[in-house]
Amino acid sequence: MKKHYFVNKFFILLTVSLLLFSCSSINFNEESPLAKDFKPRAVVILPSIKMPDGVDFDAERLARLIYDKLIDMKKFDRIVEPKDAQSILGQNQELQVNMLNYINKLRTLNISDAELSKKIGEAYGAQALIIVEASKWDYTKILGEKTAEVSITLKMVDADTGNVVWKASHSEQEEYSLFKPELIDIARGIVHKILKHLPQNR
Repeated sequence: MKKHYFVNKFFILLTVSLLLFSCSSINFNEESPLAKDFKPRAVVILPSIKMPDGVDFDAERLARLIYDKLIDMKKFDRIVEPKDAQSILGQNQELQVNMLNYINKLRTLNISDAELSKKIGEAYGAQALIIVEASKWDYTKILGEKTAEVSITLKMVDADTGNVVWKASHSEQEEYSLFKPELIDIARGIVHKILKHLPQNR
């Protein structure tokens, strides 16, 4: 009798552990060895630049979600507000060119250009750049079921060196029948899960 009790208890604990792990895990998380020595005081979430083949996502609201979460986490002394970041970009033509060239190189060649990242960091007064990518942001059908699908990648770059010190991504799907779930609500959950893996900064 005792043997069955302990076996059942073991499987219950194992199941709970797996559930807790699955709730906190994300699809991809990679931290550079350089991250342990990187302690930025100020960070900016780069305004989204839609490339010709880019996904049409709610960039402003997504940036605000990330900003609000970072504020709650208290990891940085200063976070440039997304509206301010967009305003600075709109008023600075040189920054616009640098930003476009930087994002283009990063997306097409997977190169984080150190010279360009440094200029961008200086324009915003930030030591770290947060880059936001949404590879999926749509309603589709999967195996005949109507599904809302969101996939987000966040990168943190050392503005001074161009090194990508952290990269993480996660995707979620939600089936629905009549009422479409809000994609930004799905994104909120993804952002919270991803940012739990942001390297310690204190």
